Amino acid sequence: MTEKQYKGIAGNFLICDVQKEYAEHLLSILVKRFGMRFQFHFFSNVKKIEQFAEKAEIEILLIAEDCVSEIRGNVKAKKKFILSESMKKEEKQGETTIFRYQSADEILKIIQSGIGEEEAKAAHKPQKKTEEKYDAVQSDFTAPKRKIGIRDEPEESGLIGIYSPIHRIGKTEFALCLGEKISEKVPTLYINMEGYSGNDFYFKGEKNQDLGDLLYYLKQERIDYGLKASLMTGQYKQLDYIMPISNENDLREVTKKEWIYFLDTIMDQCIYKAVILDLGDCVSGLYDILKKCSRIYTPYIQDEISMAKMRQYEENLKTAGYSDILKRTMKRQMRVK
Repeated sequence: MTEKQYKGIAGNFLICDVQKEYAEHLLSILVKRFGMRFQFHFFSNVKKIEQFAEKAEIEILLIAEDCVSEIRGNVKAKKKFILSESMKKEEKQGETTIFRYQSADEILKIIQSGIGEEEAKAAHKPQKKTEEKYDAVQSDFTAPKRKIGIRDEPEESGLIGIYSPIHRIGKTEFALCLGEKISEKVPTLYINMEGYSGNDFYFKGEKNQDLGDLLYYLKQERIDYGLKASLMTGQYKQLDYIMPISNENDLREVTKKEWIYFLDTIMDQCIYKAVILDLGDCVSGLYDILKKCSRIYTPYIQDEISMAKMRQYEENLKTAGYSDILKRTMKRQMRVK
């Protein structure tokens, strides 16, 4: 396609994100909803966005917050949406912040509002994505093999596991942030199952009872277990939590069978629709717990040692017969300060 022909196509909608699997699935959802109105393009390289902007007008730019600082002032778009890792909104003029870890329906509502109701109605009919490509700037998009990260329909229920073989990368902060967001819609419980949870840092104020006590009550086969669990919870904004076990050795002594029974009981007898499990390495039956989760988030950082750990973890899952865990896993790249 020539530059002249390319400029003649109205409504260029660009997506820029380094999390390719997430962005590819989001792209497929957007094409279904707004395919009649926009020409979609996906890039994982900011430089290519700048090259694109030199050749054609951009109507909508949906860009990850990791990338936006590199293009502010260099790339013009009629409307900009910023995919944020945080629920805190620090919006600049002409920009709308979107929390990336929410349902696809919520993301679409924000985009619809941003582009205007009339345009959204006209764009609602699905259309197959065009096969035409921009000669000077090739799209990085390849069709996703499976859906990751964004949900066509909200699945904010069940057990949600947060685990990584890589440490000290903000896993607990991410788990709490995710739990906060889900708790805005459904009753949500956060359970930290790490040997060293740092509970005094995250949860201020003393609690007389912790997760160890709740596990003990379970052994007593109390008929009011759901009520007992509810009375033991603290609250972090709208998110309920149980104080973690403070002694790592006590955590190690909890058996796989006890963990599975505990999680089943919490889901059956308590009010919670979603339970966030912040998992550590010393949990007995870690793979079996992950297998019970409807979704698993695996935070990571992209350096040589961390990538080697990720490969080893994934290979161990396959060797042990737990490869199905990977099918429900969304990797989340972290920024270490």
